[in-house]
Amino acid sequence: MDFKELNNQITAYFTKLQAQISKIVQFVIWRLKNYGQMTVAEQVAYPCVLLGVTLIFTSLILALL
Repeated sequence: MDFKELNNQITAYFTKLQAQISKIVQFVIWRLKNYGQMTVAEQVAYPCVLLGVTLIFTSLILALL
């Protein structure tokens, strides 16, 4: 495998990953626009998930230091 093929595979992977992340972000934004109409469990779950993701990123940054 030469460099060009590897570069094409990496580009295709990141393009696919970007599309998946975009779909997830669009779904979350759509749900948060209707925040008042969500159940209490959903209103609690979204901030908890956000806090968890924030803690994971913080721990990864601190582990790399």
